[in-house]
Amino acid sequence: MNTHPVRIHKKGAIEMSMQTIIVVVIGITLLTLGLRFVYTTFSGITQQQKSVDEATKKQLRELFGESEDPVALVTNSISIKQGESEDFAIGFRNIGTTQGDFKYKIDLESAPTGITKVDWMLDGGDLGSLGVGDNSEELLSLDIPSDAVPGSYRFKIQLQCTADGCGDGKRFPFTVRVRA
Repeated sequence: MNTHPVRIHKKGAIEMSMQTIIVVVIGITLLTLGLRFVYTTFSGITQQQKSVDEATKKQLRELFGESEDPVALVTNSISIKQGESEDFAIGFRNIGTTQGDFKYKIDLESAPTGITKVDWMLDGGDLGSLGVGDNSEELLSLDIPSDAVPGSYRFKIQLQCTADGCGDGKRFPFTVRVRA
């Protein structure tokens, strides 16, 4: 009589371990599929970012090829809706006769009535040392807050450099139009 209940317990234990094995196999399969999905998604995003960066650099190189200015703007005007973001590409080139350190400063020249400063625009940046004829690209991220006052904001980029003949002090205007 004791042998029969032992068989039931062994059979139950085998069923329990089979269910555990099946759950583990399904879990590993789902985990593998999930990781593969995440990997392909992020690798695609990285590839897209690289292609956009390369297109921006190519466009700035083309602009520099047509100009002797030390600063190249892909566009002089950009329109952005409140609460949205956009990137604004700027290229810098050492047109001087010596190597030097380069910085830029961005000043608000005019804005809608009552606005004297904006928090969503970078004040400037440090480009480091540029050799004669070297280029440097900057991508300004404009994150317009949803409560920004609609209107035209005119900025000027002022180049600051130590190289001889590099265009120190030159100012280059651009406009950001904030739409409601």
